Amino acid sequence: MGQWETRTVSRDDQEILRKMAEMAESHYGAGDDTAHAEYLAHEYFRDPAGDALIAVAWDREQNQAAGQYIAIPVKIRIKGIDTACLMSVNTLTREEYRGQGIFTGLARNVYDRGAALGYQLAYGMPNQHSYPGFVKSLSFEDRGAVPLYLRPLRPSRMVRSYLNWKVGAKLAVPFDLCMKARDPGAVSVQRLTLDNLDLADVFWESVRDEYPVMICRDSAYIRYRYLDIPRRKYHCFYGMEDGKPVAFVSGRTMEVSRLQCGMVADFLFLPGHRDAAWAALKKLMFVLQTEGADMMGCMVPPASKEARLIRSHGFFRCPKAMEPQPFRFILRILQKDRAGEEVNHLSNWFFTLGDYDVV
Repeated sequence: MGQWETRTVSRDDQEILRKMAEMAESHYGAGDDTAHAEYLAHEYFRDPAGDALIAVAWDREQNQAAGQYIAIPVKIRIKGIDTACLMSVNTLTREEYRGQGIFTGLARNVYDRGAALGYQLAYGMPNQHSYPGFVKSLSFEDRGAVPLYLRPLRPSRMVRSYLNWKVGAKLAVPFDLCMKARDPGAVSVQRLTLDNLDLADVFWESVRDEYPVMICRDSAYIRYRYLDIPRRKYHCFYGMEDGKPVAFVSGRTMEVSRLQCGMVADFLFLPGHRDAAWAALKKLMFVLQTEGADMMGCMVPPASKEARLIRSHGFFRCPKAMEPQPFRFILRILQKDRAGEEVNHLSNWFFTLGDYDVV
């Protein structure tokens, strides 16, 4: 293949953005969100925390992107202080260009710029193929795994879809009724829309210091992440008590390992409000079940009150054989003079699927 050069990409580089989408389509197929320029434009340039830092390996001769490295700005609250950080997403190198140092070269370009701009840290949750490169070549450190919890909604369809076992599916039909999600009603649950977006700020002000390290969940972020995003349909609900939001849940339906899954992107509630939190989660489960979900998936820290709640309602830790990918949390400190020790311990983080763009 032709020689490549490093190009940085801004919101004005629409042609390169389209070429990045074409590269993603050639690798993942047209059904993947990253194969569509309008999705990339939103993800990279509508972020309220700032525009993404993007480096592309550009092959002039072939007029195409040979590889890319992207880090999205994220505002993280660390021990009561809002801090500018970066999240690594959508790393990709065309197969015919691999072995030419594109991954490490582009990543160093991005993190050199990020450090110069004052970003404190970068984090990610790479798949098993890119994980070694992050740890061995880019100074990321593995801080542990975040568990994925599962709850069946239709065991019979799970058996048929995942195991392709028709007889077993028939035997599992009686369990469908036991696991079926039921609508809790609207008494204590309110759907989030653009018309009541102020609920997000009210809730965030109440919950923002519940854990030592948390991604900011104010109205600007919630709108960007869940309401305005193209190609994805998220359902967001607040559990309400005395007219105030005390719990938040968000999720959508997607296919994972041949199963239709209802994936919980976010789940968080104030202490002492388990009933409202469970009502909100039940509402989401009911909605996703009506969309065809056969199973629910939720990622929360194992020692959190959120994990204790879902475990008490039938969620169990996903066996490694069923995991769609390993959920290893990796971290790189960019400003060593300012980094607090608390960020180095995963037990201090409140981390969900929505805090990393895998759902």
